[in-house]
Amino acid sequence: MFTVENLKEFLKQASLGIADAKDMLTQLDAQAGDGDLGVNMEQGFKAVAEAVETEQPESLQETFFVSAVAINSAAPSTLGTILSVAMQSFSNDCTGLTDIDQARFAEMLHHASDQMTGMGGAKRGDKTILDSLCPYAEYLTEHEGPGIWRDAAEKAEEAAQATAQLVPRIGRARMYGERGKGVCDGGAVLFAVIVGLLADYLENRDVKSNV
Repeated sequence: MFTVENLKEFLKQASLGIADAKDMLTQLDAQAGDGDLGVNMEQGFKAVAEAVETEQPESLQETFFVSAVAINSAAPSTLGTILSVAMQSFSNDCTGLTDIDQARFAEMLHHASDQMTGMGGAKRGDKTILDSLCPYAEYLTEHEGPGIWRDAAEKAEEAAQATAQLVPRIGRARMYGERGKGVCDGGAVLFAVIVGLLADYLENRDVKSNV
């Protein structure tokens, strides 16, 4: 699925995709937060792309580590920290690897979710990024075949939209209680955007390779 060169290429493309989603993320966050999610994530992923370009990491492990440091510095927010923790977890899981396949990536996501839970105590159903990440990882674990990445991304999007029915139980959002219903969780939506961009990248790469 991914070599280090694929990963670096995707991270640069993802930066552009997150920038395109900035206004949507901002509007979403303004309904139940500070309204700075779009700006923070645009800055964070731009920093990741720039760090990868500048430092030219030579392995999957190093690329994820560089990304973790960059987003933690450029997006000083709870979600920025969570994404940094996930990338550090990915980095650890890629020690000695030169390629990531579907099964490995699903395993990496499960490990990252454990790290996120260990950091802040959030679990699935608490209206966080885990509510789209976990269904996505499970889908990749349980399914395979043509179109798997798009199908899994759609599963993440469905799960993100379903967070509108959840009551926030973690972080500042929990002060809203039942009033927090009706608005999707920004982290869950962001994750769905990222894996949608990943599906785009992989589909376009496969098309190019078949030309």
